[in-house]
Amino acid sequence: MNASVPIGGEGGDEVTISATLSSKDMWSGTVGRGLGDRTIPLPRRGEFDRMIKEHADQLGVMKPDDGLGALIKHIKSVQERSWDPNTLSWVAHAFQKPLALDGIANGIDDQIAPIRSIGAEQSHTDVDTIIAAALSVIDFSRDEIRAHAKYETPYFDPMANAITLMRTMNESWSVDPAQAEAQIGTIRMSKILIRNELQDALARLSMYYANRLDAYDADKRSFVEAQPDWGATGQVEDPTNDKIRFQLIGGTGDNTYDLSRADYSMIIDLGGNDTYIWPEDFDASEHGSSHVIIDMGGNDTYRSDSAFAGPGVGVFGGSIIDDYSGNDTYTSTMLGSMAMGLFGIGIILDRAGDDTYTNTGPESGWSQGVGFYGVGLIIDRQGRDVYHAEKLSQGVGGPRGFGAIIDGGGHDLYQANGPSYGSAYGTPGVYLGMSQGFGFGVRGYAAGGVGMIDDMSGNDQYIAGEFSQAGGYYFGLGLIRDHAGHDLYHGNRYGQGFAAHQAAGILIDDAGDDTYWSMTAASQSGVWDESVTLLLDKAGNDSYRCDGLGQGAASMQAIGIFMDLAGNDRYSANPGATLGQSGGNSYHFDSAGVMSFSGFFDLGGGQDIYPGSRTNDTAVNTGARNDQKPQDSGLYGVFVDE
Repeated sequence: MNASVPIGGEGGDEVTISATLSSKDMWSGTVGRGLGDRTIPLPRRGEFDRMIKEHADQLGVMKPDDGLGALIKHIKSVQERSWDPNTLSWVAHAFQKPLALDGIANGIDDQIAPIRSIGAEQSHTDVDTIIAAALSVIDFSRDEIRAHAKYETPYFDPMANAITLMRTMNESWSVDPAQAEAQIGTIRMSKILIRNELQDALARLSMYYANRLDAYDADKRSFVEAQPDWGATGQVEDPTNDKIRFQLIGGTGDNTYDLSRADYSMIIDLGGNDTYIWPEDFDASEHGSSHVIIDMGGNDTYRSDSAFAGPGVGVFGGSIIDDYSGNDTYTSTMLGSMAMGLFGIGIILDRAGDDTYTNTGPESGWSQGVGFYGVGLIIDRQGRDVYHAEKLSQGVGGPRGFGAIIDGGGHDLYQANGPSYGSAYGTPGVYLGMSQGFGFGVRGYAAGGVGMIDDMSGNDQYIAGEFSQAGGYYFGLGLIRDHAGHDLYHGNRYGQGFAAHQAAGILIDDAGDDTYWSMTAASQSGVWDESVTLLLDKAGNDSYRCDGLGQGAASMQAIGIFMDLAGNDRYSANPGATLGQSGGNSYHFDSAGVMSFSGFFDLGGGQDIYPGSRTNDTAVNTGARNDQKPQDSGLYGVFVDE
């Protein structure tokens, strides 16, 4: 024993080191604790699963001891060793059937289809429809949540701890060591907390669809000029009237509303160009953030100057904005300040108009469709819309979260590309995005959720920094589904169907002549470290440009599939691990004994243009074994052009 204790040399300082032994359980999150009483349904079949295996078998990469067959078993075991009571079924399915990611995308598409069916006119079932669909993505049902028996939690202030955790995750990939006990404690109690708080959110939002909005006809109302202590300006109905207590009803003119007035459960505005403000001193950590706002018309402005409070933000509660029409502006500069659910539900439903959503600045993030132990949605039915953010925005799913932008149509711009957050790798002129369909877990502690952009039509532009555009990190799943239009995707390292460190990413574009341009590495179904990805373009004459580890390229015991089903396509990529060729596999080779699998499939005929030795009408296996260092072998891969 004494031999293991170092002895200082002559003149050395005497140092006393103290250590406190503690329970491992206290410092462990939810990853590795099993599913508890949950079961994961069987995964869907994919359209291309069998075809990929047949090509792999024909080209000799399916059956080797370290080949695709063994790799599929290994990927499945990665999830089985890391079950979390908050593991989402769709994430688990990505590990269980890694060649069937299109089936996962179609399954989520089916779940959110009722949301896309929401009409321009209000229906009393709209909110019920939205919430039911969103909860199904994170494996909850309304009945389950409503029937939940509440438990008291032992933590003094779970709301403040949860907010602190999100602040940490805006700057880091895991918990803050200085606040680890409180943050890990919040993660550990999340299974109870999320049910408690979603139950409260459902009860809160029930008033929305329980109230008959046709009762708020302006002709049936008596309006007066708002008094200074009413938290509003313009014509409103007297809120001191007992018949409308806890709600504020605005007239058809222009109004301003101060949302720091917590005594209003609901604001209904009958028209005009209105302004809704969440002031800087709004403290969500004291009483959460919940509101129901129904605006029946006008070019409106929703502005938040506060963190964890703003339009459609549900912090330990439920919030919804239902804006019927007009060219509206949603703007904020702080964390968690737009369409975000933290242990809650936050929804913006904008039914019509050319709208602008902005969350920028050095304190921005976690906005524009974010679920972190909850649900955060922007549902924009139509119009030429602009979504401008910087980091952790535009469809982000944190632990047990579903965050999404569901856009019905129009030529839209999605931008999350600086300048406040510099490159994670110190690359000059490059910014960290972590946005646009990003599933994000707390590495080592909590499995991630589902982040998504679903865009129905229009010639759209997606512009983002690193770790953006349909990707996952640590048992998270990121997804972009663009159903129609000639679209542009521009990104940087880790983008356009990517994943890293046990995660999944899926980008599916159904139609149009599309342009994909990414820089540096790991993009266009470029994948790293026991993760799985798919980029699937179903139609059009498309153009693809990447640097390294892209266009169906996997490394470190991962699987990356690239598929283009039609058109005369153009490809540009650097030599090496691109176009269906794998990179090295040193991470887990000694323990797992398997390589990676990279699959490139252009199946649409046509006259495609390739760099280097790739040609039309060929099917080859790629890569070579490094006999001196087998862990560095660029295996396995296939390139197929038919």
